[in-house]
Amino acid sequence: MQTSAKQAFSEQAKRVLDPYKIRFEEEMQEAFSQFGTQNGVREAMEYALKGNGKRFRPALVYMVADGLKTGCNVTPAALAVEYFHTSSLIADDLPCMDNDDFRRGRATTHKVYGESVALLASYALIASGFEQIAKNEAQDAEVSRLAVLQASRTMGVQG
Repeated sequence: MQTSAKQAFSEQAKRVLDPYKIRFEEEMQEAFSQFGTQNGVREAMEYALKGNGKRFRPALVYMVADGLKTGCNVTPAALAVEYFHTSSLIADDLPCMDNDDFRRGRATTHKVYGESVALLASYALIASGFEQIAKNEAQDAEVSRLAVLQASRTMGVQG
């Protein structure tokens, strides 16, 4: 693909994704209160989530829901996907893995909060992701059950 074609594609993708990214960023900011009282682990979770991500995964959740015209609130699913992804990034940056000092132009979570707090933040994001999936049970219990099963599989040894 030529440079001008790549640039045009990139600009078009940005136009499509940006409204979803903005929507998700607002929803995520509101969801921070669900992390409980302010403490080091919560601060580390928020820090990692605010890491200037592209928000492609949550945008996909919103786009699929829009395409299917379900009328369901899929924000909990979008949050879960981002929590799971961010958890994996925190773990990936730890010294026992890639030992990265920077992610997306800023210090990694373990460099700011220490390894033990970063690890706890990663675990807490996984738990918070499952909590978000469970919130969809009121809309459709079977879909929620299948989502928990699939998330468990893809994040475990089968993933």
